[in-house]
Amino acid sequence: MVDEKLSGPTQPAAFDFLKTIMPGVAPELQPLLTLGYDIDSFEKDAPMFAEQMGVPVDELVELAAEARTGSDPTSDKRPRQHVVSRSLLAGFSTGTSRRAGDQEIWPYSFADGREAPIDPTCVGIVPDFVKVDSRRTEQKWEEVENTLRDTVGQLEATPNLHDSVLVEKVKKIVALHWARSIETLEAVDSTYTRMIVDNKAALLRQPEKLDQLYRLKTGDHSAVLAESARKQFVDQYLSRFEWIFTSGTWFRFDVIYFFRRSMELLDRLNVQVLRAPTGSDFLIGDTPVVKLDERGERRGLMNPIQIGNATTVLMPLTSRFMVALDSLTADHTVTVDEVRRFNAWQLEAARERVFMHPAATALMAWVEKSRVPTEAP
Repeated sequence: MVDEKLSGPTQPAAFDFLKTIMPGVAPELQPLLTLGYDIDSFEKDAPMFAEQMGVPVDELVELAAEARTGSDPTSDKRPRQHVVSRSLLAGFSTGTSRRAGDQEIWPYSFADGREAPIDPTCVGIVPDFVKVDSRRTEQKWEEVENTLRDTVGQLEATPNLHDSVLVEKVKKIVALHWARSIETLEAVDSTYTRMIVDNKAALLRQPEKLDQLYRLKTGDHSAVLAESARKQFVDQYLSRFEWIFTSGTWFRFDVIYFFRRSMELLDRLNVQVLRAPTGSDFLIGDTPVVKLDERGERRGLMNPIQIGNATTVLMPLTSRFMVALDSLTADHTVTVDEVRRFNAWQLEAARERVFMHPAATALMAWVEKSRVPTEAP
């Protein structure tokens, strides 16, 4: 059996480790370290951290409070969370009023095919996308979403693409829809799952180090574990980190970090406005940010590319125009073939649905021919 002392006070070795790595960790992710350390123990040891790191103890207590609230399953939730902003979907809808029934958008489901036009409030949603503390998390995006209509209006006119304020607004819209995307959630899930599997295997391949870790954690300095006890210890040792992930707490803090980090990565890029010619329409998918390498070959679900490695980042903002972030600054009308190519990339990147203006009947017919329906889950 694994010694029950595992659930006791944190050992000095854990304190030294956390003291070493915390200054190098992004502020948005520091609550995860506090959780891994144990919030109660962190609060108790806050004076030691403050003295050794030169950080005011009040800031560390506040960090612990953020970790507690951000991981609390009873924190306020918004069970229906948009991964495509409702204000963005308005650019692909009929009407201009936000009153119920005054706007409609046309969804196409990969599982069910053409769907009936519907209020854009009802689409672009993933239930419990952020599982914990989602109301506060959503509130962090409101500053960006509140500027979206104004930004789109400026771009629809004759925009000054060298206006640093306007350029930053555009980049924030793109960064938000990348950070708060199904693609990002899938990437976090995949990375964390591999990390847990790899860590378990690595620990079990090093029995002497595993025994040493056990002795540090339990204070039982005479312990030599049997193979079955080692496996049990590894599972228990990693169980807290697995809970932090499976509860949704990991992603709740990650998604805030991803937004800021993506803004840093997009800083080097300029803004282009690409307008559809008369008679053509852009569509938008439930994963609207498309990233391309210099050859335009790495993108979407089958051949992904990280946003920091992309030379071009594309996102439609209305059925009439999209933005491209790359090395150039430009505002021009593209060809019908280019619109079709951009729409194909949206179709490729989307997970479950794409959305169109209800008047875009030719575009819907093209989608139905281009996308093979998938089986419903």
